[in-house]
Amino acid sequence: MAKTKWITGCFVLITFTLQAQFNYSGIFQKTKIPHEYADNITWKELQQRQAQVDTAGYELVDVEVAKDANKVNKYWAIWAKTRQHSVLAEVVGWDSLIQKRRDMAKEGFVLTELEGQAGPNNVFVFTCAWAPGKIVHKVWQLDSWIGLTKKTEEMAKDNLYLVDVEAVPFPDGTMPYIALYHYGKQTDQTFLYEASDLTTFNTERARRNKSGYRLIDYEQYEHGEREYYVGIFQKASFDDSFRVSLDEQGFQKLRTEKANNESVYLTDIEVTRIKNSKIIQQKKKNAKVQTAGAPVKKTTPPKTIDNSKGKTEVE
Repeated sequence: MAKTKWITGCFVLITFTLQAQFNYSGIFQKTKIPHEYADNITWKELQQRQAQVDTAGYELVDVEVAKDANKVNKYWAIWAKTRQHSVLAEVVGWDSLIQKRRDMAKEGFVLTELEGQAGPNNVFVFTCAWAPGKIVHKVWQLDSWIGLTKKTEEMAKDNLYLVDVEAVPFPDGTMPYIALYHYGKQTDQTFLYEASDLTTFNTERARRNKSGYRLIDYEQYEHGEREYYVGIFQKASFDDSFRVSLDEQGFQKLRTEKANNESVYLTDIEVTRIKNSKIIQQKKKNAKVQTAGAPVKKTTPPKTIDNSKGKTEVE
């Protein structure tokens, strides 16, 4: 009996440990469009699930990748019932991504979702989603936050607006940003924001929400033992909510309750692995705001000169 109790105790501990590996954050929107989800699955399982829901009219709209304690990739995905076909693919290397983007564009597909991570030998590994369309779109690799904001301002002048951004930390200490831009009307313009503490980020989100802007993409990452919080905002009128750093059980319960009781669905997910090391929070300072092509205010703090050059495909 003692042995049975010990085994049971070990099983509960292992189960709790597995569930406690990750923190979950997400954007919830009120919509009549049903959504489907996949949580903490392997690449093979994701491919199988994609094939199943695609035939049922569900489009892949968000993918998240995180490594578990054994450094094995685990995947989370969100599908919306748009009755539109989508394609899931993994692409290794920046040049391969550019070639794949071109090939898919020729076949009538638009890159809609991009998840990046550092692979072996400092090579990018991208998890991507494509949907049918003819929208002009571009992908850039930028070496710094300043480079990202400058490029976003430049692209906005040509009505190319940021729809997805990834910060990809590499073992050598570098952290390039991967930015995806879609062509749109001026009313489709998006705005980029970064804060070094969650309280400041939430305060800014609330302020923008009152002004009619909604958070459509959220990223959280660690660099140099500091946490950063990044959001893309867009003018919109839908009801939304934002939840940060829940455990797996609490997050899934919230997702189910909102969908069943309020027709509010999770539309964007961010998963971060819980680490034993202590994260250093930066002292309060001005958050970093990018206004997508708008003139810089006179009160804006001076920026350091950035000589880095971004990478994109040659048209």
